[in-house]
Amino acid sequence: MARVDERPREEPENPQVLEEIISLILRHRPDITRDAVLKMVEERIRDLGGLIDEDAAAMLVAKELGVPLPKAYVVARGARLRVGDLLPGLRGLKLVARVLRVPRPLALNSGKRVLKVLVGDESGVINLVVWDERAEELYKSLRPGMCILIEGGFAKRYRGRLELGLAKEGRVEVLDEECGLPPFEELCRKHSVNVITVKVCEIVEGSGGCCIYGLHSDRPVQVLVPGDLEMPSLHVGDIIAVQDARELRGDAPRYRANRMTRIFVMARSEPLQSPFKLLEVDEVRSADGSTLLGVRGLLVAALPSRRGAGGSLILAGRLSSVSILSFE
Repeated sequence: MARVDERPREEPENPQVLEEIISLILRHRPDITRDAVLKMVEERIRDLGGLIDEDAAAMLVAKELGVPLPKAYVVARGARLRVGDLLPGLRGLKLVARVLRVPRPLALNSGKRVLKVLVGDESGVINLVVWDERAEELYKSLRPGMCILIEGGFAKRYRGRLELGLAKEGRVEVLDEECGLPPFEELCRKHSVNVITVKVCEIVEGSGGCCIYGLHSDRPVQVLVPGDLEMPSLHVGDIIAVQDARELRGDAPRYRANRMTRIFVMARSEPLQSPFKLLEVDEVRSADGSTLLGVRGLLVAALPSRRGAGGSLILAGRLSSVSILSFE
């Protein structure tokens, strides 16, 4: 009889998937303990001579126990291909990835419209390039953070960069469940994608636009949005993704939206107590020095700096005035 040598078992690439499958089993089978599930996983690996990893073994255990698995797990295991595995010339590709950036479609002189959606996983990122009707469809239906299944893709090199196209019979499916990929924020940080998530604490409207006060990675942040930028209706408590905004200089994190910026509502949640205070000019002197302030008053002067960019804005109240330094 031929002997199958066991391979040294490798650590799973994404331990989160294994933990999610185990949690799913325990929810459907409360009569089974976590230790028992782990023991069954190890047994399946031994039974198959170490030819499968822990994720696949956990899926086998779930199936044997009659636990339904979300489609995203099955698809992700079937796809197998990662962004970092793509090579020019590959066709008929099936890929599970997370949407990281959805810009506006670009209108070409030829009359065609092209959309380049940045997608990625833990191994890398790539632009999914679609045209005309598909460009409009994906522009409206996709948002950063979504898990998608791409079928019928092909990889090609354009101007020195690898791109992912979609064949005529190809399709893009949004996966409702989590797909086992790293979280959206983690992928954006890893691949230096200019998208931040913000928990909205306050929205201050003005004649020239609005200022969004919120929390990003548990730190206060401000996003200045011009009035002519198209964006969804926002509410306090919303979790939003701000894409392609320019970070301003200064100690506090501040961003200014521009014509390339897009803002997406990722989720709705309960409002948090705001770390910001909006004060009238006459209230500023009594404010705690550690308080993050927005000041409302009458603009009476804008004085340019003698040392380059920036200057001072003078706001007046009923009884006093304040000077606000600008470094832009």
